[in-house]
Amino acid sequence: MNTVTIAGQHIGPDARCFVIAEIGHNHMGRLDLALELVDRAAEAGVSAVKFQRRHLASTFTPAQLEAPHSGPNSFGPTYGAHRAALELPLEALATCRDRAHQHELAFMVTPFDAVSAAECMELGVDAFKVASGDLTHHALLKQLARYNKPLAVSTGAATLEEIEGAVAVLAQSSAAFVLLHAVAAYPSAPEQLNLNRIPGLQHRFPEVPVGYSGHDLGLQGALTARSLGAHAIEKHFTLDPTLKGTDQAFSHTPEEMALLVQGLANVDAMLGQDHRADTGINPFETAARVKMGKSIVAARDLPEGHVLTEVDVCFRSPGGGLAPSALGQVLGQVLNQPLQAFAPITSELLHLQPTP
Repeated sequence: MNTVTIAGQHIGPDARCFVIAEIGHNHMGRLDLALELVDRAAEAGVSAVKFQRRHLASTFTPAQLEAPHSGPNSFGPTYGAHRAALELPLEALATCRDRAHQHELAFMVTPFDAVSAAECMELGVDAFKVASGDLTHHALLKQLARYNKPLAVSTGAATLEEIEGAVAVLAQSSAAFVLLHAVAAYPSAPEQLNLNRIPGLQHRFPEVPVGYSGHDLGLQGALTARSLGAHAIEKHFTLDPTLKGTDQAFSHTPEEMALLVQGLANVDAMLGQDHRADTGINPFETAARVKMGKSIVAARDLPEGHVLTEVDVCFRSPGGGLAPSALGQVLGQVLNQPLQAFAPITSELLHLQPTP
């Protein structure tokens, strides 16, 4: 599997989980709130913060921009006005980038169109995110690949054929990228998550790190995704889920994000080493192995030169001596010194005789 590196942080085998705090438009168009979100994300221990960028005329049709937009989460009377209110100016994004770098966080942006992609490249992002809706936007994928920046590509609402098409485009461009399993439901219910697609994608694309971009509530989905092999986790981030905005309600608070980061570390500790290298004893089990195990011991006092038979031995705790499974190697052997009852029988006490 290839390892993808974003701002000096590795995504792939033997690396800690790369955690992306998706700020998105939860800053509500306010730079002060955006900077506080970056600060709190850093305190929670994430790897990266991510913003969004749209050049509205390049992303939406005029009819979409002019459509009325109302409701408790609206920031303007039309959809265009609503979206414009949530866009941070490039200067503000640059300030957020600098704040992220002060905290040694990777700074990522999702561009939704070619103009935004070029602007973000000029801005100096550490990596790009490709939204699920643009997985089939091959022209945008090729543009981003030309920038030679790492990519995180969401696969929500996509068929396997569409994912294969995007992977082929990026592979042809020699782009470094991570696939993020996602479900385009906001929020996503547990029965909608289909987390088994994570190992499925890993099997289908063995050279590509696979992660999870979750819109589900709570920590369990992300922790389960990590246990299934996800190398990166993206979760929306807010200061308060009751704030105005469509994404706030299913976003993690700073306290929840800190619990997620710690929980992911706990998952790694629980999983242990790769099963292909797991051939020995867990060192934490050594004491219990001796205490609860059994050794081959003398069933009675035995003289030097005695040839051991089944009536001469029995099995008792503690372990640490010859295990009961070694009985066949003991029977028929000759003691090279006397042995008291219940003393452990060890290889050093035996004149080993050839097994007939």
